[in-house]
Amino acid sequence: MRFHSTNYSAPKTDFFTAVLTGQAPDRGLYMPERIPLIDKAEFRKFSGAPYYEAADFVLRMFLDGINR
Repeated sequence: MRFHSTNYSAPKTDFFTAVLTGQAPDRGLYMPERIPLIDKAEFRKFSGAPYYEAADFVLRMFLDGINR
């Protein structure tokens, strides 16, 4: 997934560059190109689950195609 600046003047970048840079060169904040949707059934699966399991699931949606 690619990330763009909220000012739309900086080039799009990958997750790691967005996180390590913190702020885009145009002084905007990096945002994902799209916000992944979570199916209600999938969302309910995390009720009562440890926080790290839910966080891992959500983070993977933004890191599609990246292996651990």
